[in-house]
Amino acid sequence: EHMGFIFWNHGSGVSSGLCIDTVHDYDSLSLGEVEYAFAKANKKMTDKFELIGFDTCLSGSIEYANILAPYTKYMVASADSEPGDGWNYTPIIDYIVQNPDATGLDVGKKIADAYDEYYSQDEDVNGYTTMAVYDLSKIDAACIETNNFAKFLFEQFEQDNKAYNNFANVIEKSLLYEELNVDLGTLIKALKENNFIKYDTAKFEQSINELICYNNIGEEYLTKIDTILYLCKLEDPSIDINNITLSMIDTIYLGDDYVLFVTNRDNVLKFVLPYDDRAHKEIEMILNQIEKDYE
Repeated sequence: EHMGFIFWNHGSGVSSGLCIDTVHDYDSLSLGEVEYAFAKANKKMTDKFELIGFDTCLSGSIEYANILAPYTKYMVASADSEPGDGWNYTPIIDYIVQNPDATGLDVGKKIADAYDEYYSQDEDVNGYTTMAVYDLSKIDAACIETNNFAKFLFEQFEQDNKAYNNFANVIEKSLLYEELNVDLGTLIKALKENNFIKYDTAKFEQSINELICYNNIGEEYLTKIDTILYLCKLEDPSIDINNITLSMIDTIYLGDDYVLFVTNRDNVLKFVLPYDDRAHKEIEMILNQIEKDYE
């Protein structure tokens, strides 16, 4: 009556996927493959999953929350990397056995609590772990506000050549995981406390706070909201999106429709919304021109 699903293995955020197959050329499940699998399974289901969990690193992202919203009520994941032992399953299974009518929120809270309790006893990682439960009925507002922020950024980039550097200063004040995933809590905090970019963060912050219905954040990370989004930086120039090689450029992805800024090292070259087949063709043209410019 209550269905759940857990991903278990390595995770690399939305950039390189999760559940890496070490036998078959280290293939992993991409964001699109995860969405396709649940969409196909959903055709034979009579109800949503109560909970989809990620016992994988860097999976507490707005992108995963967005694609899973049609298929599950709640999601539980860590925005940060997980320590090597992963989840502590014994108290989780015991709780489910003793509470067969537990909701996805109930089980998600138990997962987060068991995870926090387990690693609080490890002095090497105590205070540096995160685990959150996401109420996916709130994802639409979070994506809308993320897209609103992306639109605002683009308008700033168009009007002021210094705006891109200003945004880079905001990112420097934010917490990044693996240099590619920015914590939205510290991003919003940086926007509020610095004058690099003037943006009213109230609705943005509220939407993300409502998306996160429960979390356990290590005391070393108390400024975080525990949700990340993906930033592709110049240090990672070969991200493959639908077989398009992004070469010698910088990109920023934000929100429900994958707002995409295509830039060179100095200027924003193109803004695409939504990210559809037409956008693919435009991006290919831009990439070809960039490659010619750098030859």
